[in-house]
Amino acid sequence: MNFLNPLGLALGTTLPIIVIFYLLKVRRHNEEVSSTFLWHDLIRDVAAHEPLQRLKWSVLLLLQLFALALITVAVARPFSEQIGQKPIQAILVLDASASMQANDVQPSRFDRAVQDARRTVASLPENSVATLIVVTAHPQVLVAATADRQQVDRVLANARPSSAVENMQEALLLARSLGGDPNSRRIYVFTDGAFTLSPDLPEDLGPVEVDKVGMNAANLAVTVVSARPDLQDNRRQQVFARTQNFSDSPAHAVLTMSADGEEIERRPVDLAPNGTSEQVFNDLPPGARWASVSITAVDAEDNLPLDDSAFAALANRKAAQVLLVTRGDSFLEKVLTLLPNVELYRISVERYLSVEADRFDIVVFDNYLPPLLPPGNLLVIDPPSRGAYPAIGSADRPRVATWDHEDPILDFVDVRDLTVQRAVKLEVPHWAKALISAEDGTPLLLVGQDGEHKVAILPFELQQSNLPLIPAFPILMANLANYLSPPGVVQSAQIQPDDPESLSPSPQVQTVRVIGPSGHGSDLGTGQGPLTYAATDEPGLYSVQQFAAEGQQIPGDDFFAVNLSSPEESDLRPRLTGLANPGEPDAGSTMLRKEYWGVLSAALLPLLLFEWFWFHRRT
Repeated sequence: MNFLNPLGLALGTTLPIIVIFYLLKVRRHNEEVSSTFLWHDLIRDVAAHEPLQRLKWSVLLLLQLFALALITVAVARPFSEQIGQKPIQAILVLDASASMQANDVQPSRFDRAVQDARRTVASLPENSVATLIVVTAHPQVLVAATADRQQVDRVLANARPSSAVENMQEALLLARSLGGDPNSRRIYVFTDGAFTLSPDLPEDLGPVEVDKVGMNAANLAVTVVSARPDLQDNRRQQVFARTQNFSDSPAHAVLTMSADGEEIERRPVDLAPNGTSEQVFNDLPPGARWASVSITAVDAEDNLPLDDSAFAALANRKAAQVLLVTRGDSFLEKVLTLLPNVELYRISVERYLSVEADRFDIVVFDNYLPPLLPPGNLLVIDPPSRGAYPAIGSADRPRVATWDHEDPILDFVDVRDLTVQRAVKLEVPHWAKALISAEDGTPLLLVGQDGEHKVAILPFELQQSNLPLIPAFPILMANLANYLSPPGVVQSAQIQPDDPESLSPSPQVQTVRVIGPSGHGSDLGTGQGPLTYAATDEPGLYSVQQFAAEGQQIPGDDFFAVNLSSPEESDLRPRLTGLANPGEPDAGSTMLRKEYWGVLSAALLPLLLFEWFWFHRRT
């Protein structure tokens, strides 16, 4: 037996003090009484004057000596050495993404992963430290390097899954940075494996154990919902929905379309194995504010209810003031005239300097740029070689090679048949990105935010292409007008769970209230610049209300939707490979110290209770 604090044994010198208390005689004062018959046995004691008496052993004396001896030994922290497994630095990586809410295992994949993680914590070698990372869109460290297993167990018991897309790559890099000594680090990943990792993970992650939960489960999902004004009637909206079958078996389902909470249409859909169905709904009532599309399985498995519905906030903005500066392009003028929510004003190039361009929301320049650009948003078509967007050359007959299918500007836009006789090669500004590119890399559509205003550039003359003659032209122009039009309070009509929403309230507004799908409201005070609302974990429709001074509400709510909209997350089938690397960590046999002060302290309480009972047993 060894002691970590041998000086604590010095407390044992107080043991004789207890014995001295029992040797001391009680001092009594003289008192005259009528008879001493009743105190006959105490006459000798009363007459004695010695300060000490003969020690009389009693149960109380023994109990008190034993209790003080326990305290003395406990303070000295006795320990013994024994052979055991070397402590490790355990990093628990718990997948809390949307797919972990799948119910192919009961009660859910996430609950099963929590159970496995708690068992792993309980089985860690003695004196190990544990760190808990929960993986969502933005991984979080809930417990950092603690030896308190009960704390980790409590946090795991209270953990909840999110509705966001996982970011396992970032979580593993975080685990690597927090793991300390690589020789003693061990990473435990609790996940369904319904994702893929990029191959550029660092090689020094160390030993990794993957605990997979869930099965090869099937799922139906609404992966895309978007809305746009009807080109024939700008009071109405069109809704596009894409549904997918993440299964190797065919599926039969029903799509339900609703507007402002009222069911509008039910439509049966048949989905091939791993197939996709795209539907357009036209019969929305005029003035509808929001829409939802839901899928219900009829003859198929659907193991993730989270992605069965998606919402869309319908655009109901005021008409944008658009100024067209052109030398005479009938195609461009015609399509802009037909666009809903656009009030078009056309002038010639020669008259531009006599017009107050600052009051327009969008200015369209066709083969012309002024020396000083107006402050509004810009659509530039066939820019001149000299000006704000200089040319570095030209490309003859560029063929479309790539375009960004995921960008909202290219929603419903198919440019595979686009042909261009000649395009200007622009030096791409640092703020711009190419949405359409030719085989030689020449950008055919550039968009971006240049300081305070948005800019879109088509670097070719419309008459020198077939763009005005293909169905993509009016759709592309409608999407560009929507992109360039001034936004309302809500900056993004649709976002992913856990993504922040930017809000730009009106100048007279003092409070902005955001009401989530569950009906809970959050008030944000206005200040300088836009507001950021980050509590977007719950999928569904969010409404935004504005209040002026004295709590007066400004009429008209704005909406934005939070949808999962991630085919990768809706595909519940495991795809993770190459991560598991159990290895052999430096965790062989080692000498461990086992301390006993806790056991001694625990034995002290019942001992003191028994001493109290023995002292008061006759009272």
